[in-house]
Amino acid sequence: MSFLQKYVPSWRTRHDGSDTASNDYIPDEKVHEKVTTDEKRVYEDNDLALAANHDPDLNPSPGALTLEEDAAGGMGRHLGVFSCTLLIVGRIIGTGIFSTPSSILGSVGSVGASLMLWVLGFVLSLSGLFIWLEYGTMYPRSGGEKVYLEAVYKKPKYLATVIFAVNAIVLGFTASGCIVFASNILVAAGHTADQWTERGIALGVIFFVTILHGLTPRLGVLVMNFLSVFKIIILLFVVITGWVVLSGRTHIQDPHQNFRNAFAGSSHSSNDYATATFKVINAYAGWSNVNYVLNNVKNPVRTLKIAGPLGLCICAVLYLLANVAYFSAASKEEILKSGVTVASLFFGKVFGSQAQKALTVFVALSALG
Repeated sequence: MSFLQKYVPSWRTRHDGSDTASNDYIPDEKVHEKVTTDEKRVYEDNDLALAANHDPDLNPSPGALTLEEDAAGGMGRHLGVFSCTLLIVGRIIGTGIFSTPSSILGSVGSVGASLMLWVLGFVLSLSGLFIWLEYGTMYPRSGGEKVYLEAVYKKPKYLATVIFAVNAIVLGFTASGCIVFASNILVAAGHTADQWTERGIALGVIFFVTILHGLTPRLGVLVMNFLSVFKIIILLFVVITGWVVLSGRTHIQDPHQNFRNAFAGSSHSSNDYATATFKVINAYAGWSNVNYVLNNVKNPVRTLKIAGPLGLCICAVLYLLANVAYFSAASKEEILKSGVTVASLFFGKVFGSQAQKALTVFVALSALG
């Protein structure tokens, strides 16, 4: 039988699903080798070829660059699961966790309700993340909501693009982080934080970050990863310190006072809870960060599915435990009076005034990250 097989036309399946016969003899082992190579190429293509076959919007027009060619510029696909997870963690953890807890407590009126809202904010953020995971796996390209809006709202042409551009320019500018960095650095250095000095330092930070990521992108990724790890270390330090305080091994007189009747004084106004929920959601903002740079991500579909939930869950756990640490070191009244310096109050109560000055440097680096 094997002797006769070389005289029988080999049947091969085309990519469009139709079966065609070829009169050219191809040995069985060669056919198997070719099929295996083709399948391997498809899977190693990071699911982009499969996505393009199923979605005509991803197919390039004649003469245009393919997705692979378009993503090959610059450093190509160089971001793995670790970098993408830190990209999300670094974007979420900013200055909010060091200042927002006091205002949330002031809105809802009780420690228990405040902690419940941090859990609710995580659930709402996770719901949004799953939507972006769906879009990111269907359209594994850089651009985030710009790509998704253009794919959904195709007519009138460029309407979604223009609306997104206006929203990004008017409402999405992130220079406030540079201002926070400048003000905290000046305070840590013992100088008066006047308006023009802050603006000058903030402009210098913007130029530095732009040049860093524009001219030395590899170094920029390393700096980003370092600052993200640094933020995690700061929050872990706060969390561990909170555990020590709760154990009663510090000079804090009654670390459990805020947890005995945690829901006492809770607000009965839905407006207060809605306002506080928006503050919590804003503190979680940044879980979609990887979707903007998917062209630079290795195996973007798989990486996005891992890095997105992992990064958000890390931040949620750290946020919740950091709040517990704050409430263990100070009374509810002290936290309400602290305003936006609740983390400074925590460090001052546990470690003294010198630690408060060191915290301003930590907050500044967190804002820079």
